Amino acid sequence: MNRQTIFRRIFSPGVVSLGYVGVCCCWILFSDRLLAFVPADSGLFALMQTFGDWFFVVATGVFIFVSMRKIVGRAENELARLRAVIDHSPASVAMTDPQGRFVMVNKEFERRYGVNSQAVLGKTVEELFPEPISENVADRVRQVLETGGVSKMDMSLSFADGTEHTLEITRFPILEPSGEHLGIGSISIDVTERTRVESELRESESLLRAIIDNCPLIIALKDLD
Repeated sequence: MNRQTIFRRIFSPGVVSLGYVGVCCCWILFSDRLLAFVPADSGLFALMQTFGDWFFVVATGVFIFVSMRKIVGRAENELARLRAVIDHSPASVAMTDPQGRFVMVNKEFERRYGVNSQAVLGKTVEELFPEPISENVADRVRQVLETGGVSKMDMSLSFADGTEHTLEITRFPILEPSGEHLGIGSISIDVTERTRVESELRESESLLRAIIDNCPLIIALKDLD
Protein backbone atom coordinates (compact mmCIF):
# COMPACT_ATOMS: atom_id res chain seq x y z
CA MET A 1 0.00 0.00 0.00
CA ASN A 2 1.56 3.32 -1.07
CA ARG A 3 1.67 6.52 0.94
CA GLN A 4 -1.04 8.23 -1.11
CA THR A 5 -3.48 5.38 -0.49
CA ILE A 6 -2.77 5.50 3.25
CA PHE A 7 -3.47 9.24 3.36
CA ARG A 8 -6.73 8.74 1.47
CA ARG A 9 -7.93 6.17 3.95
CA ILE A 10 -6.85 8.09 7.03
CA PHE A 11 -8.30 11.40 5.94
CA SER A 12 -11.51 10.19 4.37
CA PRO A 13 -14.64 12.06 5.59
CA GLY A 14 -15.91 8.99 7.45
CA VAL A 15 -12.64 8.47 9.33
CA VAL A 16 -12.42 12.17 10.20
CA SER A 17 -15.97 12.13 11.57
CA LEU A 18 -15.31 9.01 13.64
CA GLY A 19 -12.08 10.53 14.92
CA TYR A 20 -13.89 13.66 16.04
CA VAL A 21 -16.56 11.58 17.81
CA GLY A 22 -13.83 9.54 19.47
CA VAL A 23 -12.03 12.64 20.77
CA CYS A 24 -15.31 14.03 22.15
CA CYS A 25 -16.18 10.77 23.88
CA CYS A 26 -12.71 10.50 25.44
CA TRP A 27 -12.92 14.04 26.74
CA ILE A 28 -16.37 13.51 28.25
CA LEU A 29 -15.36 10.20 29.87
CA PHE A 30 -11.91 11.06 31.16
CA SER A 31 -11.64 14.85 31.65
CA ASP A 32 -13.23 14.73 35.13
CA ARG A 33 -11.14 11.69 36.09
CA LEU A 34 -7.96 13.56 35.23
CA LEU A 35 -8.89 16.23 37.77
CA ALA A 36 -9.06 13.56 40.47
CA PHE A 37 -5.31 13.05 40.18
CA VAL A 38 -4.57 16.77 40.66
CA PRO A 39 -4.53 18.27 44.20
CA ALA A 40 -7.60 20.47 44.66
CA ASP A 41 -5.58 23.28 46.24
CA SER A 42 -2.98 23.43 43.46
CA GLY A 43 -2.79 26.05 40.75
CA LEU A 44 -2.92 23.35 38.10
CA PHE A 45 -6.33 22.21 39.37
CA ALA A 46 -7.73 25.74 39.04
CA LEU A 47 -6.11 26.12 35.63
CA MET A 48 -7.62 22.87 34.37
CA GLN A 49 -11.05 23.83 35.65
CA THR A 50 -10.87 27.23 34.03
CA PHE A 51 -9.34 26.36 30.69
CA GLY A 52 -10.11 22.66 30.30
CA ASP A 53 -13.11 23.21 28.06
CA TRP A 54 -11.21 25.79 26.03
CA PHE A 55 -8.38 23.31 25.57
CA PHE A 56 -10.90 20.81 24.22
CA VAL A 57 -12.27 23.39 21.77
CA VAL A 58 -8.78 24.28 20.56
CA ALA A 59 -7.69 20.63 20.26
CA THR A 60 -10.73 19.59 18.27
CA GLY A 61 -10.47 22.73 16.14
CA VAL A 62 -6.87 21.88 15.26
CA PHE A 63 -7.87 18.28 14.49
CA ILE A 64 -10.67 19.40 12.17
CA PHE A 65 -8.46 22.05 10.52
CA VAL A 66 -5.63 19.60 9.78
CA SER A 67 -8.05 16.95 8.52
CA MET A 68 -9.87 19.38 6.23
CA ARG A 69 -6.57 20.68 4.89
CA LYS A 70 -5.64 17.14 3.95
CA ILE A 71 -9.01 16.44 2.35
CA VAL A 72 -9.06 19.72 0.43
CA GLY A 73 -5.43 19.29 -0.61
CA ARG A 74 -6.16 15.80 -1.89
CA ALA A 75 -9.16 17.06 -3.89
CA GLU A 76 -7.12 19.94 -5.34
CA ASN A 77 -4.36 17.55 -6.40
CA GLU A 78 -6.83 15.26 -8.12
CA LEU A 79 -8.46 18.21 -9.89
CA ALA A 80 -5.05 19.49 -10.97
CA ARG A 81 -4.16 16.10 -12.46
CA LEU A 82 -7.51 15.87 -14.23
CA ARG A 83 -7.15 19.43 -15.53
CA ALA A 84 -3.67 18.67 -16.89
CA VAL A 85 -5.00 15.64 -18.79
CA ILE A 86 -7.91 17.65 -20.22
CA ASP A 87 -5.74 20.61 -21.24
CA HIS A 88 -3.25 18.37 -23.06
CA SER A 89 -5.95 16.43 -24.87
CA PRO A 90 -5.93 16.84 -28.69
CA ALA A 91 -9.73 16.92 -28.50
CA SER A 92 -11.73 20.00 -27.63
CA VAL A 93 -13.46 19.53 -24.26
CA ALA A 94 -16.17 21.77 -22.82
CA MET A 95 -18.82 21.68 -20.12
CA THR A 96 -21.97 23.75 -19.75
CA ASP A 97 -24.34 24.08 -16.80
CA PRO A 98 -28.07 23.19 -17.05
CA GLN A 99 -28.76 26.76 -18.26
CA GLY A 100 -26.34 26.33 -21.16
CA ARG A 101 -23.56 28.56 -19.80
CA PHE A 102 -19.97 27.42 -20.24
CA VAL A 103 -18.31 26.46 -16.95
CA MET A 104 -15.18 24.80 -18.37
CA VAL A 105 -13.24 24.68 -21.64
CA ASN A 106 -9.80 23.25 -22.31
CA LYS A 107 -6.77 24.65 -24.14
CA GLU A 108 -7.68 23.00 -27.43
CA PHE A 109 -11.08 24.73 -27.37
CA GLU A 110 -9.32 28.07 -26.85
CA ARG A 111 -6.88 27.38 -29.71
CA ARG A 112 -9.53 26.29 -32.19
CA TYR A 113 -11.83 29.24 -31.71
CA GLY A 114 -9.30 31.90 -30.75
CA VAL A 115 -10.81 32.68 -27.36
CA ASN A 116 -9.64 32.86 -23.77
CA SER A 117 -11.37 30.71 -21.18
CA GLN A 118 -12.08 33.76 -19.01
CA ALA A 119 -13.97 35.33 -21.90
CA VAL A 120 -15.95 32.13 -22.51
CA LEU A 121 -17.00 31.12 -19.01
CA GLY A 122 -20.52 32.24 -18.17
CA LYS A 123 -21.54 32.69 -21.80
CA THR A 124 -23.86 30.54 -23.88
CA VAL A 125 -23.37 28.90 -27.27
CA GLU A 126 -25.60 31.57 -28.81
CA GLU A 127 -23.20 34.25 -27.63
CA LEU A 128 -20.13 32.57 -29.10
CA PHE A 129 -21.23 30.99 -32.38
CA PRO A 130 -23.36 32.19 -35.33
CA GLU A 131 -27.04 31.31 -35.44
CA PRO A 132 -27.16 28.20 -37.70
CA ILE A 133 -24.48 26.49 -35.61
CA SER A 134 -25.82 27.60 -32.23
CA GLU A 135 -29.35 26.42 -33.10
CA ASN A 136 -28.04 23.00 -34.07
CA VAL A 137 -26.01 22.75 -30.87
CA ALA A 138 -28.95 23.93 -28.74
CA ASP A 139 -31.17 21.22 -30.25
CA ARG A 140 -28.61 18.52 -29.44
CA VAL A 141 -28.18 19.80 -25.90
CA ARG A 142 -31.95 19.74 -25.33
CA GLN A 143 -32.03 16.18 -26.65
CA VAL A 144 -29.36 15.09 -24.16
CA LEU A 145 -31.13 16.85 -21.28
CA GLU A 146 -34.50 15.31 -22.14
CA THR A 147 -33.34 11.76 -22.85
CA GLY A 148 -30.33 11.54 -20.54
CA GLY A 149 -28.52 9.74 -23.34
CA VAL A 150 -25.38 10.37 -25.38
CA SER A 151 -25.53 12.33 -28.63
CA LYS A 152 -23.02 11.98 -31.46
CA MET A 153 -22.87 14.06 -34.63
CA ASP A 154 -20.51 15.34 -37.31
CA MET A 155 -20.36 19.08 -37.90
CA SER A 156 -18.34 21.39 -40.14
CA LEU A 157 -16.91 24.45 -38.37
CA SER A 158 -14.42 27.18 -39.15
CA PHE A 159 -11.51 27.59 -36.76
CA ALA A 160 -10.01 30.90 -35.73
CA ASP A 161 -7.39 30.65 -38.50
CA GLY A 162 -10.14 30.49 -41.13
CA THR A 163 -9.71 26.81 -42.02
CA GLU A 164 -12.74 24.54 -42.37
CA HIS A 165 -12.77 21.39 -40.27
CA THR A 166 -15.05 18.40 -39.81
CA LEU A 167 -15.64 17.56 -36.16
CA GLU A 168 -17.05 14.46 -34.51
CA ILE A 169 -18.84 15.79 -31.43
CA THR A 170 -20.01 13.65 -28.52
CA ARG A 171 -22.29 15.19 -25.89
CA PHE A 172 -23.26 13.49 -22.65
CA PRO A 173 -25.03 14.38 -19.38
CA ILE A 174 -23.01 15.01 -16.23
CA LEU A 175 -24.98 13.83 -13.21
CA GLU A 176 -24.71 14.01 -9.44
CA PRO A 177 -24.88 10.69 -7.54
CA SER A 178 -28.50 11.60 -6.79
CA GLY A 179 -29.22 11.77 -10.53
CA GLU A 180 -29.61 15.55 -10.71
CA HIS A 181 -28.18 17.24 -13.80
CA LEU A 182 -24.95 19.16 -13.26
CA GLY A 183 -24.60 20.03 -16.93
CA ILE A 184 -23.59 18.78 -20.35
CA GLY A 185 -20.12 17.67 -21.35
CA SER A 186 -18.86 17.67 -24.93
CA ILE A 187 -15.80 16.15 -26.58
CA SER A 188 -14.98 17.28 -30.11
CA ILE A 189 -12.50 15.31 -32.23
CA ASP A 190 -11.10 16.75 -35.47
CA VAL A 191 -11.79 14.11 -38.15
CA THR A 192 -11.04 16.34 -41.15
CA GLU A 193 -8.16 14.18 -42.40
CA ARG A 194 -10.08 10.95 -41.84
CA THR A 195 -13.08 12.35 -43.70
CA ARG A 196 -10.85 13.45 -46.60
CA VAL A 197 -9.22 10.02 -46.87
CA GLU A 198 -12.59 8.25 -46.74
CA SER A 199 -13.93 10.56 -49.47
CA GLU A 200 -10.90 9.93 -51.69
CA LEU A 201 -11.23 6.19 -51.11
CA ARG A 202 -14.90 6.25 -52.15
CA GLU A 203 -14.02 8.22 -55.28
CA SER A 204 -11.27 5.74 -56.14
CA GLU A 205 -13.63 2.80 -55.64
CA SER A 206 -16.28 4.47 -57.81
CA LEU A 207 -13.71 5.19 -60.53
CA LEU A 208 -12.40 1.63 -60.44
CA ARG A 209 -15.95 0.24 -60.59
CA ALA A 210 -16.75 2.47 -63.57
CA ILE A 211 -13.63 1.30 -65.41
CA ILE A 212 -14.39 -2.37 -64.72
CA ASP A 213 -18.06 -2.06 -65.70
CA ASN A 214 -17.23 -0.35 -69.02
CA CYS A 215 -14.23 -2.48 -69.94
CA PRO A 216 -14.85 -4.62 -73.12
CA LEU A 217 -12.85 -7.45 -71.59
CA ILE A 218 -14.12 -10.11 -69.21
CA ILE A 219 -12.69 -9.55 -65.73
CA ALA A 220 -13.11 -11.95 -62.84
CA LEU A 221 -11.58 -12.15 -59.39
CA LYS A 222 -11.03 -15.46 -57.58
CA ASP A 223 -9.72 -16.24 -54.11
CA LEU A 224 -6.83 -18.65 -53.44
CA ASP A 225 -9.18 -21.61 -53.12
